[in-house]
Amino acid sequence: MVCSPGVIPDVSLVKQFRTIKSQRVELRADVFNFLNLLNKEWGGFHEVYNTQLYNNVERFDTATQSWVYALNKDAGQKRYRVTSPYQVHLGLKYIF
Repeated sequence: MVCSPGVIPDVSLVKQFRTIKSQRVELRADVFNFLNLLNKEWGGFHEVYNTQLYNNVERFDTATQSWVYALNKDAGQKRYRVTSPYQVHLGLKYIF
């Protein structure tokens, strides 16, 4: 098990098979962000999205000499995003 700088463990499994004389075939499986494989919610973060408070200018109010804006009711909502899912890499190497 190897730990990344972000302390997210990676797992590698390697198996070598002998072939002719001193030649070998190596089968390798690497799982990056291994703990995210166990729980899909790990490896994410909370973010505030849709930060645009005003949708657009509706009109200019001549009485107050100011602009009237339409407010975005969905502005500043928070959501949880998983950006670091696990990855599995498979490899086959022939050593001669």
